[in-house]
Amino acid sequence: MVVFLAAVILSICASPYLVTYKFGLAIQEKDEHAVNEQIRYPVLQRNLKEWVTRHFASAESELNFSQRFMKNSIIGFIDSHVQPERMADLLHGRNMEQVELFIRLSGVQTSSESNVDINDFYVSGRGYEGVNRFTVYLSDTNRPIMKLIFTRHSVINWKMTDILLVSVNTQSVKVIH
Repeated sequence: MVVFLAAVILSICASPYLVTYKFGLAIQEKDEHAVNEQIRYPVLQRNLKEWVTRHFASAESELNFSQRFMKNSIIGFIDSHVQPERMADLLHGRNMEQVELFIRLSGVQTSSESNVDINDFYVSGRGYEGVNRFTVYLSDTNRPIMKLIFTRHSVINWKMTDILLVSVNTQSVKVIH
């Protein structure tokens, strides 16, 4: 009985490590179906839109026409690109200039290199941020450090729901959640 309980507890505690490892393998293998299974797109879309709204709301009275247009453009980008059908483009390096534009418009400073390649990122850490929240840190010397936030979907199932970007130059955090 003790061995069984220990195995159950170990399975529950290890589940996000296994899920995120599987997620990383799916990205490396460019398996869009497996990647899509690990992302809760409606929640991710909502969280990204809420961040954009909060980001621009802090200066809403001071926004000029171009900044309001930029806000609407970012929200349009989220609507059209944060979808399962678009994952294939990202995994195969297509339309990366649009991702680069989104990163620049969101206010995160990046290095001067302009090419974004999902295969250049590597996992620099992972760990729990709470009982139902698990973070994977992605790094690249030429890009912002990204934090992918996974939340518990069931006892041993986790889904990506949030993204955080860290500026390379200032190390300031732009929270997208």
